[in-house]
Amino acid sequence: MLSISHRATGVALYFGSLLIVAWLVAAAYHAPLYHLLHRWMLTPIGGVVLLLWTLAFFFHFANGFRHLWWDTGHGLTLREVSQSGWIVIIFTLCMTGVAWWLANQPLAIPSVSHAPDVITE
Repeated sequence: MLSISHRATGVALYFGSLLIVAWLVAAAYHAPLYHLLHRWMLTPIGGVVLLLWTLAFFFHFANGFRHLWWDTGHGLTLREVSQSGWIVIIFTLCMTGVAWWLANQPLAIPSVSHAPDVITE
């Protein structure tokens, strides 16, 4: 089940990345399109799309490492395959939660003094 999910998340990442690139290009070159895409991303449907893209990203990332581990000849028993599958799922959920929690934190930008510090001796 996780093998086909790995392929599906790869496809989802491709299309989701096109959306994010379009949003970034619009931010740089076309303000009205940027605002349209940004408003859409703030809708419930846009939020679900971004959440699913985040889940796909972390799942594909973790499962990619799992496949690399298998390529070395390790973790190939049925028990180890099952354990590593659960690790991938738990990692995916935890990292998605952390990413969304961090994304919703206010930015702490330190104030900058405009006057240079002068040291007199």
